[in-house]
Amino acid sequence: MSDKTLKVKPWGKDQGEFVVIDASVFDESIHTLFDPAGGIKEGSVADIKAKLDALGVEYKAGASKADLQALLDQAHESAQVADLQAKLREKGIDFSEGASLDELKALLPQE
Repeated sequence: MSDKTLKVKPWGKDQGEFVVIDASVFDESIHTLFDPAGGIKEGSVADIKAKLDALGVEYKAGASKADLQALLDQAHESAQVADLQAKLREKGIDFSEGASLDELKALLPQE
């Protein structure tokens, strides 16, 4: 047990605004640091999870930061593909449904 403690967001009912834990047991994949201003550090596990939640992307509770980031990257790419497909359809340009993002970009005329 260390002398340092951290405030983390509560994970259960009736825990109050924050929970104080020993710094030695802090695990970024489980705990989210408590910030009284309500901010979440950009690029943190909590940030990535919040972005995935906003996009409606499901993930495993114990997923690693790398796995979460990969899911977020995939979701962003899927959104870009859908956007490009819509633009190509609007312009009457045919494309393969399985086309990659780069293949779709190559079909879109330069404006």
